[in-house]
Amino acid sequence: MDVNSDDTMDVISEGNKDGIIISYDEYGNYLWSKTLGGSEEDCCNEIIQTKDGGYIVVGYIASPVLYFNGEIIPQLSQSNYDVKNKDGFLLKMSQNGDYEWAVRIGGNLDEEIIKVIQTTNGDLAMIGNFYSHTIHFYENNTNYYKIESIQNKGEVNSFIASYSINGIYQWSQRIGGQDYIEICDITEIENNLAIVANYKGTIDIDTNHTISSYLPDYVDGIIISYSSKGEYRWYYELYSAPTSIYSDYKYIRLTAITTTKENNLVVAMACTNIVKGKKCGEDYKDIYTYKSGGINANLFMLSSQGDFIKNIYYLAGKSISSSATDASIAFNDVISTTNNDILVGGYYYSIKDLDVDHDGTTSGEFDLARSSSYNSNGFFIKLDLEGKVNFSDCMYRKGQELFSISNINSVNEFNNQKIIAGGNFNWDTVTTKNFYQNASDTPYYLTRIGNVDGFILMENSKQDTLEPKKIVVNNFKKTYTITTEVKNHIETNQEGNEIEVKGGTITGIYNQTIDGISYTEEGVHFVETVKHGESSSKEITITPDEGYKIEKILLNDEVYSAFTIDNNGNVTLPEFSNVTENIKISVIFGKKMLHFYELPLTGANNILILDLIGGILIALGILKWKNLCK
Repeated sequence: MDVNSDDTMDVISEGNKDGIIISYDEYGNYLWSKTLGGSEEDCCNEIIQTKDGGYIVVGYIASPVLYFNGEIIPQLSQSNYDVKNKDGFLLKMSQNGDYEWAVRIGGNLDEEIIKVIQTTNGDLAMIGNFYSHTIHFYENNTNYYKIESIQNKGEVNSFIASYSINGIYQWSQRIGGQDYIEICDITEIENNLAIVANYKGTIDIDTNHTISSYLPDYVDGIIISYSSKGEYRWYYELYSAPTSIYSDYKYIRLTAITTTKENNLVVAMACTNIVKGKKCGEDYKDIYTYKSGGINANLFMLSSQGDFIKNIYYLAGKSISSSATDASIAFNDVISTTNNDILVGGYYYSIKDLDVDHDGTTSGEFDLARSSSYNSNGFFIKLDLEGKVNFSDCMYRKGQELFSISNINSVNEFNNQKIIAGGNFNWDTVTTKNFYQNASDTPYYLTRIGNVDGFILMENSKQDTLEPKKIVVNNFKKTYTITTEVKNHIETNQEGNEIEVKGGTITGIYNQTIDGISYTEEGVHFVETVKHGESSSKEITITPDEGYKIEKILLNDEVYSAFTIDNNGNVTLPEFSNVTENIKISVIFGKKMLHFYELPLTGANNILILDLIGGILIALGILKWKNLCK
């Protein structure tokens, strides 16, 4: 996987499917990444930043041995877990991405944690689904003792649970019955919790309350509130009503929930035509009515006590197919912003343009062009609580590929109303509506490298200006520089003074400026640039001056020993293969120790020779005198 858009594969999965956590700065520059996985299928579903500056990651794991950035995590790899398939997990990291602790949750079938939040009191609240007959909750300790267990009443059930920020189990609650259930999102409101789910048949929302869907064979949506201790408080239920007694066209799916500053709930749903809703103990009432040829996205508001307040906004398109098996338009994520607006992100299929601002036309500043029934566009919209749109954008394809999608999965806001959106696409190329329309220079496109690529997009959403950040992805191979240098060493000259001496030469260009870098005779020399993963092409020759030898060769300041000295004392370095970093070769020369017979009979060497001869004669005379004395 390429994590920094330099066309270099930076990480390789441990097995079938791994999770990855990547950190970027606010300008999109890559900071660090951590991998999580083993031999089987493992996945990170969500990451949040905690109040201590660290992070919590949740998802599912199936591998018996889990690696975090190449290191085994014992807390997720114990053989005494009752695990065979996928299990849910919690993992805590520091602000720099270092591992702190982890907890595994599961039984003998498949489980996963979908969403997690940190509550006002500092605890973690999470939701997930499980297929095992019994799932077990563990703690962040070395005993791996089953703290709590809950039992499944059907094929799949959901759960809501809480842990402390240190990984200590707090409580859990099963949600579900004998039929279908899908739990989707969670939020905190007035120190309580609210979740959204979709179900069919009957579900238990705690040990004392069982809810039945309005039409047993169709899916209903439900919002349930629990206290911070997991105690049931209230529910609000919705179902899709047919337009007539002859119609069987019914679809509803709740997708996301958020809390406004006034402590009201905003819920996102995809639905058809007529939706009815009721709070526990009350009668059903029409809460949404809109006739179109597809599935629409809708936002509505509830109070903190579960009372319906109003519809806020809808987005409708036109699909060729009237099938309700897949939404034509859906809000995947919804958040309340710093100025109490609402930000939504999702996707749409539509053969007609979208009237986003509801002014009766589709040519306005915020309106979105059609996609098709086969290709979806990812989009995000910012609006106030009265439904007035003040910003929108979407991902457009450049080509015309069939059955190609783009999708915005999550949205957020930071740093003075800047929008950050994440998603994926499998078109050949894609750009944004706002940049494409407003930029005066050549549009930039995201270009797909693999089967499906992910993207992160940041834009300015202030009402007084639209200055979307350019989408610039340079899909080229990174290059590295090979340079050389002769390092000076200290010698004492005939006058007894210390001087700096090189003692030889090494291959390299100097007294030139290359790629903006000045290479000087006394400094670093340039050899060549090499593309990532390729090999060098130019020989590097090291040649000592007369009377000198190669003392040491350094490769990026580390001693390099993979070389051979020829009969003349020279070294030719072999090529460097699979280059993945800048390479600097440094050499240090030293004085060569000469043998007696190698000394030339000139200059100071004459004195040295005479001194040696004199010394030998004196030694011989002393020996002869000793023999005479005997």
